[in-house]
Amino acid sequence: MANPKDTAFQVGGKWNFGPGEVGVGIEQLKYGNNAASTALDNGMKVGAWVVNGKWNAGPGAVWASYNLTPGGKSCTIPAAFNSGTGTGNLVIGSAACGDAGKAKMMTLGYDYVLSKRTKMYVAYNKIDNGISTNYYYIAGPAGNNANGTASGVQPGTDVTTIGLGIQHTF
Repeated sequence: MANPKDTAFQVGGKWNFGPGEVGVGIEQLKYGNNAASTALDNGMKVGAWVVNGKWNAGPGAVWASYNLTPGGKSCTIPAAFNSGTGTGNLVIGSAACGDAGKAKMMTLGYDYVLSKRTKMYVAYNKIDNGISTNYYYIAGPAGNNANGTASGVQPGTDVTTIGLGIQHTF
């Protein structure tokens, strides 16, 4: 189908209770079928949700987040899909069809307030990709393909990042 319609829905909320806050959010992305009429439907629905929170601690705050993308839903897994290696799966962007498209991300950090407009921070982030997914955060072009040249994060690769920085608001 030429010019498929992609749609998205997202909602979230936050509860602030004095020294801390908790937030939740969900989203549903729907990629329309753009396959030829004789090919398998390559449309996909991808859902995700997040729970996060922050607790004031001394002159700063501890914060954490957990995100889950449970995998592409209601999509046709191609006959070429290899469940052992994840190759041959339907992938749109970083989202992959079925359970092999799951991804989890956990983040833990601390902000230290230096002044009204300046803070320092440290953060730890871990992405646990399913066998067919390759989500990443700040990892940029990483990993190697079969011939050793630079490429994106390879499907199934877990990504860990540690951040240390300073933020000043102008």
